[in-house]
Amino acid sequence: MIINLVVMKKVLNYFNPLFCGLFLILAMNCKKEDNLESTTPIDSDGNTYRLAKIGTQYWMIDDLKTTKYNDGTPIPYIIDNGQWGIVTTGAYCYYENDPAYKDYFGILYNWNAVNSGKLCPRGWHVPSKNEWMTLENYLIENGFNYDGSKSRNKIAKSLSAPTDWDQSAVLGSPGNDLTKNNVTDFTAYPGGYRYSDGSHRAFQSGFWWSSTEYNSTNSWYMNIDYDSPETFMLQAAKHNGCSIRCVKD
Repeated sequence: MIINLVVMKKVLNYFNPLFCGLFLILAMNCKKEDNLESTTPIDSDGNTYRLAKIGTQYWMIDDLKTTKYNDGTPIPYIIDNGQWGIVTTGAYCYYENDPAYKDYFGILYNWNAVNSGKLCPRGWHVPSKNEWMTLENYLIENGFNYDGSKSRNKIAKSLSAPTDWDQSAVLGSPGNDLTKNNVTDFTAYPGGYRYSDGSHRAFQSGFWWSSTEYNSTNSWYMNIDYDSPETFMLQAAKHNGCSIRCVKD
């Protein structure tokens, strides 16, 4: 009996570091999950957003759909086409002025809403042009081009949702074989655009504002088209309506 106790003690002493190591690994994993959960953004309307970590950045994988700034102030809702192109404050609308698109495509905002600095939930912000470029460069350098290469920009497919893009014959484009889209989980939908004249366009393209001005009348945005393997950083008039993806501070 004494021999058995000694043997048992030795066995426990031998395995104890292994148990401790396993416990620490599990604890660290739980902590990481808790930290990820604690970063879940909630906007002023109570909407919550899914997340994806891409490189060193945390991105929402849903387009913003708040009707209020993060201090609770309502954002003006503009339906009239003529008013949309002349309003000098922040404003929002739904694609085709139909709220049914809200949960699907989110909301379109003019750049004055972006420039308020209060559009995203607290702890999050509208990405700058450089932050969009950081995402682009990471994906290119880490083999997220549709053909697995690590040069040139062919990342549009990796960012695009696997549904709703118009069909395209262009190899590697979001509209070509949608089953191979979205390997990054970014889930970019072709949520469209509202022009300064109030007209709308969707299902062929997605447009996401940056927080970076180009000049006094235009600002930078990120664009994905259904028939191009490439993403684009372009400029548009600040009166136009684009989607918003927030990135963590």
